[in-house]
Amino acid sequence: MECLLAIAIMALVFAAAAPLLQKAAACYSAADPRLGLVDEARIGLAAFTRDFREARSIVEVTLSDRTDSQARFASDAGDTIFFGLATAESPYRIQYGRPGAVENIAFNCQSLRITCYGADGTVLPMPGSDRTAIRSVGATVTVYDPAGRADPMTFATRASIRRSLPSVSINEIMYKPPPELGAKDKNQWVELYNPTAKAIDVAGWRLWTKDQDTPNTLVADPLYSTGTGVIPAGGYAVITDTDSELYKEKLENGDFETGSMSKWSSADGWTVDAGGAVSGNHAARYFGTGWNCIYDDFKIESAAAKARVRVWERANPDYSVPFIVIRVTNRSSTVYATLYNGPCHAEWTAHTADLTAYINRDARLEIWGYRSSGGSAYVRVDAAVVHWSRNPNLPFDALHLWVNSSTIGKNLEDAQVFLAQSGRLSDAVVFNNAWGGDGDGSTLSRRDAFAPSSETATWQPSAYAGTPAAANP
Repeated sequence: MECLLAIAIMALVFAAAAPLLQKAAACYSAADPRLGLVDEARIGLAAFTRDFREARSIVEVTLSDRTDSQARFASDAGDTIFFGLATAESPYRIQYGRPGAVENIAFNCQSLRITCYGADGTVLPMPGSDRTAIRSVGATVTVYDPAGRADPMTFATRASIRRSLPSVSINEIMYKPPPELGAKDKNQWVELYNPTAKAIDVAGWRLWTKDQDTPNTLVADPLYSTGTGVIPAGGYAVITDTDSELYKEKLENGDFETGSMSKWSSADGWTVDAGGAVSGNHAARYFGTGWNCIYDDFKIESAAAKARVRVWERANPDYSVPFIVIRVTNRSSTVYATLYNGPCHAEWTAHTADLTAYINRDARLEIWGYRSSGGSAYVRVDAAVVHWSRNPNLPFDALHLWVNSSTIGKNLEDAQVFLAQSGRLSDAVVFNNAWGGDGDGSTLSRRDAFAPSSETATWQPSAYAGTPAAANP
């Protein structure tokens, strides 16, 4: 009797609770699509946030509300991770993973927005032009239920990159030139690249190699280059040692650093003064009357691939401007090239001419100065150079810097090169000669300035003689 009474009571309770249970089940059924959407979005954004925080560098970012939103970044292991929206099929999907292992991690995606932020938190509208400015990246995904059982839901995450990208990167290394490009220890060079959207002065920065006790200091070159260490945005610079033959000079005293007119055939009125020079401490001066010439004979070796002449001139301020003629002849009356014919400039001004067509010919550099009698300003000349290179790809207008010694580090063949500014490492490359440049005429050439510095996939052998001071192919 007691058992029957208990069963009856339970039946009454169940009958009363049944509507509540049915209502709860209906609510759960309605909520389930939303729970699935939440789970998909959570998995995708969590993976992105976790790996991006550990990334070495950003490889590529493409911004779009829908079709092409994606980010590629180098992982701590050195490979590239992809995160982006796949739109080939509908509904869209978020794909994520490493090469050969990209997976769909979120389905039923309506949109994906990737936003890049600078150090001050401002949104960067065009990060592709300067990936070094990116300090964090946000991802916002909207997911929906194709069956229409739930409204679209939007989720967002944001992550800061752990490592800063190099402001200046090591972009190309000629560490083992073949004999036809010159002696190994005199024709090694390192190329720097400025990937940022602003000019950067690297004069005074440090460069060194393995086991080097004291790093080299980078010094701007006024003799063969512009005299500045400023690499423009998106620009390049070539670094050589002070004993380099990448630029080989033909005039023994074109910089007038002997303090005299030695090695020049000169007429009256030409002397050498200390101070106010373009390069070094001395410059030539003409303070005579009428026209007078200094000249030096030279011959560019047949081994040269290209050659150039450059002379700097200016006038000291006065009420009467002197004149100057700078030209290259064949040591008699035939003019090969006229660099300049006109009044001296108020500031140091360079004049150049390509002499590649005159390789292996007897030639003469003539510098004519003219002053009227009485009180006119005098002519100043400095950094007169006739230089050539075995490297056929070296631009004559390349930004060039020296290291403050006769070698770059202990030896570039030690396969380690480091670059730093004020004690802060900008870039470091630890390479293997199997990656390229091992004496066959090629260089070790970087594929992408933003890829990890010391990974095999980042480097490749260049074409013959490399691409100094120019973009890698």
